[in-house]
Amino acid sequence: MDRFKFSPPRVLLVCLSKEFGGADVRVIQTARHLHDTRHDYAVLALKGGPLARRLADQGLNVVPVARRRWNPLLALDIVRAARAIDATIVDAHNVQSQYWSALAAQAMPGRGLVATIHSDYGDRNSRFDQRRRRLGAIRACNGAGASFIAVSSAITKGLRAMGVPEARVRTSWNGVEPPKTRPEPASIRTEAGWAADAKVVATIGRLDENKGHALLIDALARIRAEGWGDLHLFIAGRGPDEARLKRLVDVFGMSDRVHFAGFRRDVKNILAAADAHVMPSLSEGLPYALLEASEVSTPTIMSEVGAAPNLFEHGANILFTKPGNIPELVSALRMAFERPETLETLGAGARALVDRRLNVRRMMAETLDVYNYTGFAEPLQAGDPAE
Repeated sequence: MDRFKFSPPRVLLVCLSKEFGGADVRVIQTARHLHDTRHDYAVLALKGGPLARRLADQGLNVVPVARRRWNPLLALDIVRAARAIDATIVDAHNVQSQYWSALAAQAMPGRGLVATIHSDYGDRNSRFDQRRRRLGAIRACNGAGASFIAVSSAITKGLRAMGVPEARVRTSWNGVEPPKTRPEPASIRTEAGWAADAKVVATIGRLDENKGHALLIDALARIRAEGWGDLHLFIAGRGPDEARLKRLVDVFGMSDRVHFAGFRRDVKNILAAADAHVMPSLSEGLPYALLEASEVSTPTIMSEVGAAPNLFEHGANILFTKPGNIPELVSALRMAFERPETLETLGAGARALVDRRLNVRRMMAETLDVYNYTGFAEPLQAGDPAE
């Protein structure tokens, strides 16, 4: 007998992010599914933040909190919000959320704790202080008996290496729902003041050192110096590295070739307008920007990090480069733009892969499976997601 049918989980999602990113996308997808399937749920998010605003705009149940992210009283907010909906599951989605949810779990016996891990927290390319906080959050959740959802097999491997029992880890790749028709391309060339036929690469995401924007700017400067291509870079996102990146653009004399667009909600439209999408990240889980580019058939050039190498095939639906290797990035850009048929092949292959293996229905089935077993304190079925 399927006990889940009679006792559906009541879920409190916790995501205390300041900037909008991949974790927030998965939180919204999960909240939307719980809402549409009439589960009891709520999302605890920072008051006035982009996640809280988007949840409210979509009519989803959000509990806004006004405290700073490292305020220990957030643990009490989590306890109150969980009790308000009589939550059977608390699912924490970023470092601060996981710290305070692990602490709150001590005051909520009988409620299951889930930690959804979106980045390879042990990746040596990450800054030491970031890595220390992230690993500390995992240890706190493991000590509280949490189950873990890992968005890549590399993350799963890292969790097991940290001593998380295999039975409490489930690999569940992020998913998207490809549109039936290609989104209307945004007017990115007009916005940036470029010619209508300008060759444009786009990069989407938080402006953080780990995302490798500086490497991409350097690569484009080398391309321009070599005189073989005239590529333009459209950057969508905000973050702590923005001022440094703008200074770097000025140093390279690239202000007429690089446009900082700030935080955007029309990501798919931007990707549909770009000739290619580039992700020179030093570490990743399974980035939504890659999936969103794939669902609109825009080809991606990406560092060989995270879950992507386990899912995508170099030359068939993506171009991989070694992380931090600027000459390889220059070569990949050159090959792609000197052979237009390559871009078309990569885009079509990426779209086919997303349709087949990286859809939201599969992701939510796996997520609910974790909630189900965690809620009944039964072991998870370990292993990679089903196709």
